[in-house]
Amino acid sequence: MGRRYRGEMMLYPVADKELYLDPYISMLLRLNRELEKKSNWIVIGYSFNDPVIREIFLKKSSSKKRLILVHKRATDIFKEKLSAFKGKISLMDRQFGKVNTFRQINYQIIHELKSEPRFGANEEPLP
Repeated sequence: MGRRYRGEMMLYPVADKELYLDPYISMLLRLNRELEKKSNWIVIGYSFNDPVIREIFLKKSSSKKRLILVHKRATDIFKEKLSAFKGKISLMDRQFGKVNTFRQINYQIIHELKSEPRFGANEEPLP
């Protein structure tokens, strides 16, 4: 482009360029729509390291939303990345995927869905 430019411009990071193409943009738009429609969100094994996806969850959170997070570091993930979540959160510090834990964790998820969430975004999690 040389030394001159003809107006305002914005440069996107090259590594993120693929996010603006299909199928990624379609998946992100669908995630956005589905989170808006559903009141209970169950997330298993995801650490919320992707800032785009994390921001979608945070922006769609509200007092009417509930997140059940199943991850071996669920409490740490909540404290480090999801403290701005506006709804209710149930944390399950469990690793999903081992043969002998599927049934236990599934029952615990069902129990969480039937009960009141243990804490909200501004409260400390129970041990």
